[in-house]
Amino acid sequence: MSKASLEGWSPELPDAMAKAEAIDRAFDYRGDVTLTLADGTVLECYVFNRNAKASPPFVQVYPKDDAAARTIPYDQVVGVRFSGRDPASGASWESWLRNYESRHAKAAAPEAAAEPPRA
Repeated sequence: MSKASLEGWSPELPDAMAKAEAIDRAFDYRGDVTLTLADGTVLECYVFNRNAKASPPFVQVYPKDDAAARTIPYDQVVGVRFSGRDPASGASWESWLRNYESRHAKAAAPEAAAEPPRA
């Protein structure tokens, strides 16, 4: 699955490997995700860290409605949904560079027009 198509995805989590991969993708994702926890809690959040090799493995998130970070053990995560809009979806380096060069050229154009002709 490509990064461009993660938005809206709810992967199956049949085992620890699938869960670790989904959490890893959530870490790389630039939008919010919704985690469903074993106790039934549904948490919309931004994943800022994870460690699959820790004992126990954990994910760290910033909940959407709370400034305090939370650390959640992998075994408490029963669902992952890529619920937030990915602000960089569809963007590419080439697109960013074209926009940057266009803005730079427009900003420089008035200065060039204001200069007197050189003899």
